[in-house]
Amino acid sequence: MGLSQHPFEILHAIALALLNPHPPSTMQESASSTGLADMARLAATCQRLRDVATPLLYTQSLVIDVAANTFTSLVSSQDHVLHTVKQYRDPWLSPDPTGHPACDRESIIMEMVISGRLDALQQLLSHVPSHLEKFFLGIRLLVPWRCVSGEHVTTSTDVAAPAFATPLHAAALAGQDHVIQWILERCPTLPVDPEAQLRCNCPSSHRHAGVVADSPTVSVTPLHLALAHNRTSTAKLLIQKGAVWDRSFDFSAGVNGLHIMAANGMVDFLDWLARSSNTCSTNSGLHDWPDEYGLYALHYASFALMPDMVTDGGSSVSDADRGEGDVMALFDRQKEATRLVASLIGIGAIIDTRNVGEAAKRLRQERNRLVVEILAADLGWAYRLRFWESEQDLHFLQPEPAEFAERGGNICVAKALQAAFGNTSA
Repeated sequence: MGLSQHPFEILHAIALALLNPHPPSTMQESASSTGLADMARLAATCQRLRDVATPLLYTQSLVIDVAANTFTSLVSSQDHVLHTVKQYRDPWLSPDPTGHPACDRESIIMEMVISGRLDALQQLLSHVPSHLEKFFLGIRLLVPWRCVSGEHVTTSTDVAAPAFATPLHAAALAGQDHVIQWILERCPTLPVDPEAQLRCNCPSSHRHAGVVADSPTVSVTPLHLALAHNRTSTAKLLIQKGAVWDRSFDFSAGVNGLHIMAANGMVDFLDWLARSSNTCSTNSGLHDWPDEYGLYALHYASFALMPDMVTDGGSSVSDADRGEGDVMALFDRQKEATRLVASLIGIGAIIDTRNVGEAAKRLRQERNRLVVEILAADLGWAYRLRFWESEQDLHFLQPEPAEFAERGGNICVAKALQAAFGNTSA
């Protein structure tokens, strides 16, 4: 009688034995076999053995992949993860200069999400118990994502500051709206604003803000990533699903979605927000709050529409020396700067950022709101609000947005802000 003629229970036991005949020893230098290759050969013999082996292939691959890539903040557990990768050494993992295995490829889940292979992701998770789906779809995994602008050097195995993200972040980064839709419908209790820690915010212009530029890592939500990469349809979907766009988190250094929109000159997106009455009516209409350095949305606008004012030789080019095409470009940029400032003010951006009395009034109003309708998303925000209150005196030392833009060399935005300030104070 051939192997395939045995009862299913016996075939299943044989397959399990192939997967992990001997647990890896902590003293073992050579890599232990995961059994996946043997299992694949078993599945290729006939349809009956394929039916036995396929679910085990999926689940074992997923478990090993997650064990090798799961992020944990505990150093001892991090060492365990690195040891796991070493013992279950896969062909796609290579040692970095320190001798540790380098996280230089996407995990299976992240690869499927980024590539938009929802069918493959569903097939993979179809063999996982339903109560574990939320765990795998919300898990924080080490990621090898590189700086897209080439400005930041990344070290994927830096234990002190590892880069990690969730599948929602991966989908937002790649603009895979259908994957986000499926994940949030499949797991409705999954947080829509989880934290990811990355090396940089490139290519977003808000990377030049002091609170971001001075940090070796940045912590972001999926919405922050979508905005930073100009995935507008993805950002709209996340906001419609409840993503917070006008409040910071206890991990984001005071940076919020509105800051990122302003820094990238997302006028059309701001206009869409303004038309979304249900969205703009939330939080008592108070949407503009400073980051840890005291910069508001209109400060962040100074990073948008930055002119190219330097020639190849490094000398400045005055407006008078520009050609007709350059003058038209300057005119268009001024027009866009005016639109950007108007859109931000229309959505509630603060233009008189050094008005102590108005700031105190907004603080009291927000405190009263939190007493009445505090939501789960407001818990971290309540902490940030207390921090802002204690640092207000330092924040008022920041220049007004128009002066800030002028100091940064963004004359177009500075002029638009000066005009807007004159209109509001008249």
